[in-house]
Amino acid sequence: MPAEHMNEHGQLEQGYFCSKCGGSCGMYGHMDKCEANPEKVRKLAEINTYATFEEYIIGKLKGDV
Repeated sequence: MPAEHMNEHGQLEQGYFCSKCGGSCGMYGHMDKCEANPEKVRKLAEINTYATFEEYIIGKLKGDV
């Protein structure tokens, strides 16, 4: 079963996003080291709580995010 997530531009990407840097990665994370980017990770977590990017934008306009 493939995993997908929306990136910060609203496009679907294959795999998961890294909880440290926010980049795409597999189920077990990156094999190499990555730089921490907590702002990007927070934004991706917010975006991916919604079913679509449009719902995220509507939530942002309504002040839910």
